[in-house]
Amino acid sequence: MRSTFSLRPLALALLIGGMTATATAGAATVTIPDNIDMKLGGRLHVLASGSDDESLSDRDELDLQVRRARIRFSSTVDEWITLFLQTEMASQTEKSGADMVLIDANVTLKPMQQAQVVLGQHMSPALRQNVTSSGALLAIDRPGVQYKSLTWGTRALAGFSRKTQSETDAGLRGEVDVRDTGATFFGVASPGERLHLKYYAGIYEGALSAADSRYTARGQINFGDAESGYFNAANYLGKKDTIALGLSVDQQSEVATDLGSGDEVDYLLSSVDFFAAKGALTFEAAYINLDLGGAGLLAFQDGSAVGGNKATGKQAEGDGYYLQAAWQFGKWQPWAGFESWDSNADDGYGSFSGARLGVSYLLNKESSFKLGVENWENDVVADGDDAEFMTVTAGYFITF
Repeated sequence: MRSTFSLRPLALALLIGGMTATATAGAATVTIPDNIDMKLGGRLHVLASGSDDESLSDRDELDLQVRRARIRFSSTVDEWITLFLQTEMASQTEKSGADMVLIDANVTLKPMQQAQVVLGQHMSPALRQNVTSSGALLAIDRPGVQYKSLTWGTRALAGFSRKTQSETDAGLRGEVDVRDTGATFFGVASPGERLHLKYYAGIYEGALSAADSRYTARGQINFGDAESGYFNAANYLGKKDTIALGLSVDQQSEVATDLGSGDEVDYLLSSVDFFAAKGALTFEAAYINLDLGGAGLLAFQDGSAVGGNKATGKQAEGDGYYLQAAWQFGKWQPWAGFESWDSNADDGYGSFSGARLGVSYLLNKESSFKLGVENWENDVVADGDDAEFMTVTAGYFITF
């Protein structure tokens, strides 16, 4: 069942983190032990988009959207134990606006830099973009091919991640969509002053339709500055000098069954990626391959259809790549990107390409305005979808 929480558990967690409240002269006094380091932050991405996609309703052709609205809380309990909680805005309610759900709930045990473990609900390292912070994206949002990883849905998102393309979507989902529950072993070592190695290896719940566990591994090497945290950035704003090479493998046996044949379906995602931040220049590229065994429509282990799937495994699987780059001068940062995906379907159903061009105005290191245009082209489309369409998006982005 999907994990949904109100903000009350977050408030309770603040107390659990070591705070003791006592009533004094009618007022509450909060005492925080000296060994507890607590941080509270937030993230807000507000977008306005227009599109000529004929599959959208008249109302959605011009759309105002809160893409991300998050409250983040972390507490370092001692030298090597850190608690992290993060909420996200969820569905709208009639009486109180938007609900909040808890998308991250984990603890990191860090006895040393080379050997750490993250336990609980967090992001698995299936691709570089999976472990790239949404607070440090290069363009308005991630490339559409990034959502081919398991708990991001084995799908593709168009219009700056505004719309799922149904012809690309096999329907696989996790409990919390973009996160997973499990354990990730993680570490960073620096054999030389300008050479840094980073590894991830984890086991997770994976897809709701799966009968087996999910296993993910990633290795990364940096030349120059290190990217020593669990999360990388896609935009260091000229503050880092590094070249990184990465390799990821994400696997789950018996991830679903074939609705037609009843056979078990295995999931395998592999990728290789490159990233460079050299002064004002930023460049990123990756190749991704998704294997679903040439399956038909996917189903749960009891034979019931996976909800929402409009494409077979064969139409969703395939391989593709993306490129994105930016050049910063002063507070301005023009950026561009391109991606392409070739599905394994005989008729090309599920294949697409997308191109993006835009510019960011960097108010400060915490916030920016962005304006971009994306052109999306499907090789073959489902009924009601548009073969080619353009989206123009402007937005304000802040993380603190």
